[in-house]
Amino acid sequence: MKKELMSIYLKSNPPAKQHIDSFNRFVEHGMREVVRSIDVIEPGIEGYSFKLGNVRIEPPTVQEADGSRRSITPMEARMRNLTYSSPIFLEIFPTINGIERDMEEVFIGQLPIMVKSKPCHLNGLGKNELLDLGEDPLDPGGYFIVNGTEKIFVSLEDLVPNRKIVSMDKVKGVVNAKVFSTRFGFRARCSIDRTKDGKLQLSFPAAPPSVSVIPFLRILGLKTDKEILNAFSDDVAIRSEILYNLEIDASKTY
Repeated sequence: MKKELMSIYLKSNPPAKQHIDSFNRFVEHGMREVVRSIDVIEPGIEGYSFKLGNVRIEPPTVQEADGSRRSITPMEARMRNLTYSSPIFLEIFPTINGIERDMEEVFIGQLPIMVKSKPCHLNGLGKNELLDLGEDPLDPGGYFIVNGTEKIFVSLEDLVPNRKIVSMDKVKGVVNAKVFSTRFGFRARCSIDRTKDGKLQLSFPAAPPSVSVIPFLRILGLKTDKEILNAFSDDVAIRSEILYNLEIDASKTY
């Protein structure tokens, strides 16, 4: 029974499905989002700029020695040590001295195409059609062909960024809440420990270890005890712990 269920599951969710779905989202939405994030480019020439429009790719092709371009299949790319890729075209609207000129669509590069993804020539083909093209019908796809070599993305298990993760050390009685704060490629681990006696201590990069949470909240702009208390839940147990930490802070001299 387990083997049958596993077979049915893998038939509808092949191992490479997550890679293919991710690549399809990038082609259909991600590329446009990248272009929109830039929107306008100013090359440093006075009175001249250009706005970026839609971006699109064509089916995988190869440019021959005579300059002609034609379709290419994954098997041909393997046999000829070629890269299975598609040309990328981008709409550009030049603006000179505030006057927008006619749109031009320009070639900006090649995008390697994932085998069995939507832009791939093999997408949606049946067993006999795949055999006619020299392909293995059982090949799940989900990889690229670069210079004739099959290459894949290696999956990496990692903690989700910008999400709270709470754990407890039962031996030490410490509750830890941490977040891997990520922004613009910079990643930093920030955490708060609740010690066994109820103290809240903060840890983050470039700071002394085990900083009390209360003075840090004051640095962030919560000046009075009331503002700090109101920043937390109305739960009685939580407010009691915050009041306890406020009392500890009031007894210290900074």
